[in-house]
Amino acid sequence: MEYVDLNLYESSNINENIINSPLHLFFQEIELAIKIAPEEIWGVIKGIDLTKYLFNQYISLNQIKSEISIFIGNECNQAKNHQYEINVEIINIENKDLIYIEAKVYSNENSTNFIQKFLLG
Repeated sequence: MEYVDLNLYESSNINENIINSPLHLFFQEIELAIKIAPEEIWGVIKGIDLTKYLFNQYISLNQIKSEISIFIGNECNQAKNHQYEINVEIINIENKDLIYIEAKVYSNENSTNFIQKFLLG
């Protein structure tokens, strides 16, 4: 089954406004899962509440990683088509705790890894 979506980022090249690459679609789904709050967009009722991780000193990095990975696996349509790994760190920049999320997708065809990084806080 082939999926098509609008690219979230504007481009001067009209051919880049529609995406159909399964990898690009998956990264866009991951970005939406991470950056969009529940019910912030019409029809999107689920989301990851990342602020609960920043203000909870009793949650481990493994638990954060697990919850994000499970959410992506359950809510992103392209997750079933890719082998991926989510890594999470909490870093401090200018006395602010930020969540650093790295999504690594493995390609079966040419042994290449594709990485998308997010810094939230």
